[in-house]
Amino acid sequence: MSVLHLISVNLRLQPELLAQIQASTMAGDAVLLLGNGIYGADLAARLPARLYVLKTDSEASGVHPANSDLIDHADMVTLCEHHERSLTWS
Repeated sequence: MSVLHLISVNLRLQPELLAQIQASTMAGDAVLLLGNGIYGADLAARLPARLYVLKTDSEASGVHPANSDLIDHADMVTLCEHHERSLTWS
């Protein structure tokens, strides 16, 4: 069962949360960074999941994480449809 992990918090400031996400993320999952989650993109990139970033948040922050796919809100809905579960980490 694939999971979409929605991360809206800076993982650099939340090491305990990062550990929980690492324990919960598996190959085949997807991680979507939005809001302040973008600022921990380098840590999220180490997770065994495909990394996505909400384009509007990337543009607003000026942060463009490497090795991530920029998506819009319609793509976010599609991601939700393609995963059996979603977990919001905030």
